[in-house]
Amino acid sequence: MPSVAAPHAAFHRTYALQIAANAPGSRMATAFAARGASRVQTTEYFDAIRTRGDRAAIRDEWIGRAIRSPLRRTCQSDGRFRHWTRVPEINNRYLRVILLPDGVTVHNAFFDRPFRP
Repeated sequence: MPSVAAPHAAFHRTYALQIAANAPGSRMATAFAARGASRVQTTEYFDAIRTRGDRAAIRDEWIGRAIRSPLRRTCQSDGRFRHWTRVPEINNRYLRVILLPDGVTVHNAFFDRPFRP
């Protein structure tokens, strides 16, 4: 029987690699900067849900900020990553961005009222 810790450890290794890949000066960070902060890779789900009134106001630059320099990052049990950033343009509200396990593709983004740094 496979170890329960093995998949969890794999997530942490993947997350550590993604953090290193997003470090300033890395190829991934350079590629992200080259394509511009206003362009982010998204899922079809996020594209569809983004038409809702509460999500339409979320700018790609804020999402990019959450990906590049989050206040906090966590790994969910399904391998997705949560990133939070403060958005001064919207009364310092906190934006939560959910990334797929690839660490780049945005699956969801919303203002997280209960979040406290």
